[in-house]
Amino acid sequence: MDRKKILIIGSRGMLGQELVLAFKKDKAYEVTAWDREDIDITKNKGAEKKIATLRPQIIINATGYNAVDKAEEPKEFLLAKKLNGTAPGNLAKIAKNLKAVFVNYSSDYVFDGQPEILEPGGCTHVCSSCSLHENFVPAIGFDEDAKPNPISNYGKSKLLGEKEMKKNGKKYYIIRLSKLFGKPGAS
Repeated sequence: MDRKKILIIGSRGMLGQELVLAFKKDKAYEVTAWDREDIDITKNKGAEKKIATLRPQIIINATGYNAVDKAEEPKEFLLAKKLNGTAPGNLAKIAKNLKAVFVNYSSDYVFDGQPEILEPGGCTHVCSSCSLHENFVPAIGFDEDAKPNPISNYGKSKLLGEKEMKKNGKKYYIIRLSKLFGKPGAS
């Protein structure tokens, strides 16, 4: 059986350590786990050379800047844009050059918290004479086509990463999380 080479970056963080455990249990994968002392994803040339040597078929970026409130400070926002914005774009390009799949974790902070709630067809907003809402259950939340509108610097940095991935990548997945639960990261 040919095992797929998977690279997990951010392997000692809350998400990364769980991904490493899950993929190591699956015999279909050969897991390489790197954290910040193993690779600096903000330095594109060094990261590109190191990843190209490994030649993974799947690259998962489980790292990033996550100090939501601190990202409002100008110096911290620059760091957030580097880690959450530029780096995912660079990793997507590296994955594209290697013909690998790239997975990046984003956030629901790319939205303003006001999902569009669609009304039932034919609704005139004159509810006293209408029975359209009787059995109508609106879909609440954001779908893949929802228009991002971040209202925080953290959300802006995550949206920048999504845009950079779309611009530079080919085969990629963006996973938008609202919360992350688990054991605290070791890094």
